[in-house]
Amino acid sequence: MKTISIALLLFCLTGALVSAQPSLAVHGSYGFSSQNASNGLWGAGAQLRIFLGPRVAVGAAARTYGETIRYESGSIDIDTRSTVTPVTGLLEFYLTDSGFRPYLGTEAGLYFLNIKLDDVKSSASRFGIAPKIGFQLPFSNAFGLIVEGAYNVVFGNKNGIQVGSGSNVDLNSSDRFFSLNAGLAIGLGSRRSSR
Repeated sequence: MKTISIALLLFCLTGALVSAQPSLAVHGSYGFSSQNASNGLWGAGAQLRIFLGPRVAVGAAARTYGETIRYESGSIDIDTRSTVTPVTGLLEFYLTDSGFRPYLGTEAGLYFLNIKLDDVKSSASRFGIAPKIGFQLPFSNAFGLIVEGAYNVVFGNKNGIQVGSGSNVDLNSSDRFFSLNAGLAIGLGSRRSSR
């Protein structure tokens, strides 16, 4: 019975994916870090969406952000370079079927964190989520504008570099930041007016 249930589930999933509408988005990004020492996170990324219907999309996203973290106190002036690279799955719910398409969604997956000060490096990978809100505005059936804002939360971030001894300075990768993504969504496969 278990084998029949699994086979039926795979058959239904395969049928849904065959009739699904894929879309690829490429975008630039800016992140507003919760760290006072950060000068913001600049980046870029891509998202692959599979529309399971006119109002539901699933997919995957990958982007990378770079930031400079500066610590200044008296005679101490330290600049570090940090990167945050989320590789996530995504789920989106669209509020309209065509035209201007606002949506709510979330991304969840691994955030790869790297920080470097001179020759000292530290890296980690942690689970993170990013609830988001955005919209798509089609220019044609083939492509359109995509804009979204997300609040990224990385759990258990201990990725950092400790400088000095006694009264140490701890420099860490950003683990909570609001990001704004804007770019082009490019239709793949059959083109429907609902995209």
